[in-house]
Amino acid sequence: MGDATVCQFLAKKGYHFDLGARSLITTVKEEVEDMLVEMYLDVDEEIREGLDLAQFSVSVSGGRIVGNLTNPPDRGGIAKED
Repeated sequence: MGDATVCQFLAKKGYHFDLGARSLITTVKEEVEDMLVEMYLDVDEEIREGLDLAQFSVSVSGGRIVGNLTNPPDRGGIAKED
């Protein structure tokens, strides 16, 4: 999508003057990273090296961060060779 809605949401929720970027790192982990990992694991119970990457989009809806799996990983488990 290209707008800054997610960044603005995270900055408003996670920025603390005294902590600086550390508080943003924690907020991104709690709001985005954990959600994306759970979404991935709902599709494929194991994260394996060498497979195509899953693609996600993240947006703000109803006052919270929501994710969408736009390109699920191949469940066949065929690793790509470099």
